[in-house]
Formats: sequence, structure tokens, C-alpha cells
Amino acid sequence: MPNIILRKNHYSAVVMVPKELQAVFGKSRFSQALGTGDKRRAEALAAPLVAKWKAEISQAQGNNGALSQTIIEWQSAFKQQDELISQGSGDPRDNMSQKSGRIEGKEVLKDHYYEHLESKTIEERKIINSVVLGENSLTRDHYNTWKNQLTLAPKTIDQMSRDVDALVSRFTTLNEINNDAVLDLVAEFERQGKGVSTIKRVLGAYKNYWHYLQNMRVVTSDINPFEHPFLHSKIRRARKDTPRRQSFTALETVKLWEAAKSKNDEQLADLIMLAAYTGARIKELCSIQLVDVTTDFIRIRNTKTEAGNREIPLHSALLPLISKLQNQSTDNYLITQLSSNKYDDRSNAIGKRFGRLKTELGHDRTLVFHSFRKTLITLLEQAGVPENFSCDIVGHEKGTIGYGHYSGGASLANKKEAIEKVRYPFPCD
Repeated sequence: MPNIILRKNHYSAVVMVPKELQAVFGKSRFSQALGTGDKRRAEALAAPLVAKWKAEISQAQGNNGALSQTIIEWQSAFKQQDELISQGSGDPRDNMSQKSGRIEGKEVLKDHYYEHLESKTIEERKIINSVVLGENSLTRDHYNTWKNQLTLAPKTIDQMSRDVDALVSRFTTLNEINNDAVLDLVAEFERQGKGVSTIKRVLGAYKNYWHYLQNMRVVTSDINPFEHPFLHSKIRRARKDTPRRQSFTALETVKLWEAAKSKNDEQLADLIMLAAYTGARIKELCSIQLVDVTTDFIRIRNTKTEAGNREIPLHSALLPLISKLQNQSTDNYLITQLSSNKYDDRSNAIGKRFGRLKTELGHDRTLVFHSFRKTLITLLEQAGVPENFSCDIVGHEKGTIGYGHYSGGASLANKKEAIEKVRYPFPCD
């Protein structure tokens, strides 16, 4: 209902000004006497004033969502006014004064609305009018319901929500989103220096939101502007120019391990050695619990693919390190006392430490922690190890029909023999 307060038997309309805007307006609140002690008449008279004040506040905030908020305020005001007229039409207590007040309120609301439009550009007037009059929809209208129905990992939901929030802030209404607008948006991303993987991620989130709108019958089902054929062929062409991730050499791996040691970062040094001899991802290594470690192998579980769930034989060079880590553990994890972020990811902080370390040693963005997987695969290939054995060790899907669909995988003994052929110039190897 409208913001009204009773003062000495007469109502006033009131809207509080946000603290950060009080200096702009020179007041802490908007207030105007309504000249009536009748609550229904006061509600009718207050509605247009409240709508106008809230629209002024939204405009003063000057954020990307200000236009959307202005539209929402006017929509709400007109809806309230219509409800007041509808509710009072069959009420026997209704008198001529109350009816007059509601009708007067609707007319005053319209006057304030068109007065407010005068302060807008022609384009803004078109947008506001199209939504308030019901010919268009706000892009943000279904954002919260879309977000609430997502059933992905919390981190993925947060990232997608940030991406789509940028979309609904940029495009006030759904009618603004078309093939040309999306192509212009991608071109802007490229000018900003966004990588291909980032653009593909953002477009994936946008496409997901649009599919939701299609399923809800908010937009037509025949076209999704984020699936424009030219758009994706353009991204594929750009991808060819994107530098591919490289592998560390065996010597570079040892230099990184030594650098971590010199900084007294034993955790990071241990993590680097584990990655060198297992090819496991950083999240996999940081998630290994003591129950997953035997004298012969490390078990990787709960991965995204069936191939990722595997047993990696322990290279003989790892045995002293594994024994040390088992004895030091205070929390049942192989790498103990790692801090977790809000997504319960134990690899986040130590991963950033590795990023800083490799940058200090002069490695560019084509070399990351994931590069240790490439390093191990390279060394296995150079040692003459069959590709299917390497896939079983690092958890890659096999490409052939026989090995990929029918084989139960290499035996632990096969993998042990293969991984023992790997050599690094570690002092202990």
C-alpha cells in the first residue's frame, strides 16, 4: 500500500530518502499532507506522489537498474490504483467522496506519470511506456525465479547469476535483445580484451536464461538470439588465435618445487610433487583423504566423469612424501590444514599461491597448475607408454570403441609399470 501516516487526524504521504542521497535532495524524506482523515481517500491520493518520489530516487541513484526500477515503481502505482478502484466498486460503505478520491487519484497519477516522462529522452520514454502499458516486459522480471530453479554447483550458480545480472542491467526490456544487439555485445567483449572462454561462458549463461524465458512462454520459442549461427562461428574462429596451455618441462617442474621450498611453503612444494607424479588436478589432490591412500595407490573419487574416478599407482619417488603427509595430517586429508572458500573448495588459496609463484619464475598464462597433467602425459608418451595406460592414469576418456566402451581399464600393475618409467631431476628421484 502507499506510504501514508496519520498526523492529528489527517494523513500525509511519506517516502524516506536513502541516506547516501539525502545531500542530493536536501532532505531525509519526501512528505506531503493529503488533507483528509479518510484512509481510503488518503491511499488513493498518496499513490501518485509515492510513485513520483520513488522514481526520482531511482533516477538519482544513477545505476544501471535505475530505469528498470522507475518502471517497476510506476507499474506498482498503477496496479495499486486499479486495485483501489476495483475493491471499492462493490463496497456498500463507499460514498461519493471516496469514489471521487479514487478517480481523482488515478487522474493525478497519470499527470505525474506524463510529467515524469518529460524528463526522459525519447528512447527512455518509449521503453518506459512500452512496459507500463503492457506491450513489453522487463528483462529482470524473471531473474530471481530463474536463479532459484538452478540446480548446479553453488559456485556455478553464483557465476551464472553474476553474468545474467549484467545482462538484465544492460538491457532494460526483452525487446531490446535481438541478434544485432548480441553481436554488438560480443564485439564489445572482444574490445574489452575478454578471452574466448570467458565469452563462451557468459553467452552460455545468457542462453540458459533465454531458454528459461522460452519455457515460461515469456518469449517466443522459435529463436534464441544467443544461438545465432554467425555468432558461434565467429567465436570458433577467434578460438584458433587463443594461446593453448602448454606443459612444464621436467626441469621447470623441479625449479617450481625448489622455489616453493625456498619460500618455506612446504604445502605447495608437496602439492607440486604430487601433481608431477600423478597428473591429478589440483582439486582432486586437495580432496584426497587418508582413507583414499594405500601403500600402493591413491584413489580419486567423486569426479565429474566415470573416467575421472580412478586409482593412481604410487611412483616409488612419492613413497617418502606420502608417509610424511600421512603422519602430519590432523584433519584426515592427505594435504592437511588447507583453508576452504565458501564453496568448500580446499584448493582455492593454495592455487593462488602457485599462480603467484609461477609468475615470479617468468611463466605466462599458458602455463598453469593444470599443465602438470600435460607434463606427465608427455613424459609417459616419451617413455613409450601406450596411450590407453596414460588415459587410465590421468583419468581421460578413451577415444576408441574397444578401449573406450568395452575395456575395464588397465590393471594397477600395468599402470604401476608405466608410471615408474617417468623421471624428474628431483634430488630424491
